[in-house]
Amino acid sequence: MEPSLVFSVLAAILVLCLAVLLVPLLGRERHKMTRAGLRKRALEASEALVESIEEREAGRPAHNTVVTDHEYPHRCVTARKVMATE
Repeated sequence: MEPSLVFSVLAAILVLCLAVLLVPLLGRERHKMTRAGLRKRALEASEALVESIEEREAGRPAHNTVVTDHEYPHRCVTARKVMATE
């Protein structure tokens, strides 16, 4: 084989390898949101959640308390402590 043919084949292989490696990088977009933007979105979502919880709790009757199984013993102990200190 002639050296010029070998070099041209190697150059073509090199170009193909570079194209295969670089094409995925060209299509990738950089994330445009900054930390401050993410923080602002998180705060807005948190405030909306707090507002919805407060609205839900305001709609409940005053005597309607939710006690789950694991909370009941803690509330009993707290009630005993309050009664003992009075």
